[in-house]
Amino acid sequence: MSQFTFLRTEFSSVYEHACKAETSVLSDPRGACFHARLALETAVNWLYRYDSSLRTPYQATLSTLIHEPTFRELVGNALVTKAKIIKDLGNSAVHDTKPISAQLATTSVRELFHFSYWLVRTYAGGEKPSAKIRFDAGKLEETVTIAASTVQQIKKLREDADANKKAYIAADRAKLEVESKHLQKEIAKAKKSNEVAPDTHNYNEKQTRDAFIDLLLHEAGWALDQEQDRGMKSTVTPTLCLNWSVAFQQMFMI
Repeated sequence: MSQFTFLRTEFSSVYEHACKAETSVLSDPRGACFHARLALETAVNWLYRYDSSLRTPYQATLSTLIHEPTFRELVGNALVTKAKIIKDLGNSAVHDTKPISAQLATTSVRELFHFSYWLVRTYAGGEKPSAKIRFDAGKLEETVTIAASTVQQIKKLREDADANKKAYIAADRAKLEVESKHLQKEIAKAKKSNEVAPDTHNYNEKQTRDAFIDLLLHEAGWALDQEQDRGMKSTVTPTLCLNWSVAFQQMFMI
């Protein structure tokens, strides 16, 4: 059973991509990172469509959407960082020919799990998952029927996803506008009701900070397939230290 089952009832489109990411982690890490990013993108687009507190930036890319000040105010710094990790690993899957390790794919899916929990906990009108729910990497299984994706294959998936999105919006723009206005009120009501109870879920911010460092190491050329290559145990260069400094300022808006 998928660890993202709590998404299925009210966020089926996010659930579909999350499941693909989850089942691909060990067999196809590149594909897993791509589908995790697509799940995040689907969730973020949903938020901008139905939560009127968000201000849509002029250029509505995933990067600008998750760094928009009203989005940060809504979800908090920790979830913005998680979203950035998912986004950047997904971008690497599409554009970077360097191998993507199963560890990085696990990180992407784990951070997606936390973001998905927040999404359901905040907006679902029905049953919410327990705050004690945890992502268990030990439950991931290698799927022999899934072949590792190439960069070219992932690029084609990205192009197809973009084309399908444009076609859907073009065909049903009027319907979507009417639906959005109707659902915004219901979703705002559910959100207000859900906010009454404090959010006690452990989003594991320390693990996210470590994952962010690993992402920077990956971008700097570390394979991250050895324990000594991960986190703060690595030997770093002055340039990498500078990159870390800039990155952490962006993370915490220093």
